[in-house]
Amino acid sequence: MEFEYDTPRVLATQDGAERGSVFFARLHDALSDVHDDYDVVITDCPPQLGYLTMSALCAATGVLITVHPQMLDVMSMCQFS
Repeated sequence: MEFEYDTPRVLATQDGAERGSVFFARLHDALSDVHDDYDVVITDCPPQLGYLTMSALCAATGVLITVHPQMLDVMSMCQFS
């Protein structure tokens, strides 16, 4: 929740070119500090396309998405990917 709150605040105080780098690279930069210490890092994001989820997708080398086995959920997931 802190990431979702702090990111827009930081974006509002930054200038043009720095905005994209702060938003997309924030989680990637944090994970790069511990890259050699872990084989796998799992980031459990909320089911929304907020700042944390978008940053996690940009920093990820793989994505695991769970879907309820109902036609509406499966079709929605097909449109997202």
